[in-house]
Amino acid sequence: MYSGYPLFPGENEQEQVGYFSEIIGVPEIDLLRQGGRAHLFFERNGDPKEYENSRGKVRKPYTKELSWVLDCDDKGFLDLLERCFTWDPKERITAKEALRHFWILEGLPPPILLQHMRSYNIKENELPGYIRERIEDYQRELDQNLELQSVNSKDTITPRGALLEQPLSSKRQKPAKSEERKIRSLGKKLQKAKEHLFGKKTLKVAWDL
Repeated sequence: MYSGYPLFPGENEQEQVGYFSEIIGVPEIDLLRQGGRAHLFFERNGDPKEYENSRGKVRKPYTKELSWVLDCDDKGFLDLLERCFTWDPKERITAKEALRHFWILEGLPPPILLQHMRSYNIKENELPGYIRERIEDYQRELDQNLELQSVNSKDTITPRGALLEQPLSSKRQKPAKSEERKIRSLGKKLQKAKEHLFGKKTLKVAWDL
C-alpha cells in the first residue's frame, strides 16, 4: 500500500524466497530443520539454492535494504515492517504488539490515542517523550476550554438558586394590555367565522337552547 507495488513480486515460490532473503537474510538452521519443504529452497548448510528467474536474475541474500526498496526513511515505519518480516514466527511481532508500536501510536489524534491507550492498557510512561508531550498539550488545551466555558456560563445563565428565590408574584404576572387586545380580537374573528358558516340566527337559537 505504501509504494503501490508488491514488495516481494516473485514469479514462484523459489523466487519469493529469494526476495525475502535479499532483504531479511536467511533463516536459522534450527528453524529450517522444522520446515518440511525447506530442502526445496535451501541447502543442507542453510544457504539458499540459486534460482534463475525468467529474466535470468539470480537473487542473493542480504543484498538490499528495506529503506532502499521502499524509498523510505521513516524509522518507525521501517522498524514495524522489519519486525513483521521475520522468519521465526515466535520472534515476529504479534497483532497486539503492533497496535502498541510507537509508529501506530504517533499517527493517532490525541482523543483517539487516549481511547486506544485505555483499550490496550498502554501506560503513559511507556510512550516516547514526544508522544507524551502531545498528550500533555492536548489535556492542557482541554482544561483551558473547560475553564472558558465555565466563565461564559456564569455570565449568561441565571443560577438555579436565583430563580427559586424570586417572589411568586413575579413569576405569575398578569398579561400585558397588548396581549389582552390580541385575545379579544381573536375572539371576534372566531365569532364572525362561526356566523359565516352556520348563520347568525342558527347560532342564536343554539345559544338560547
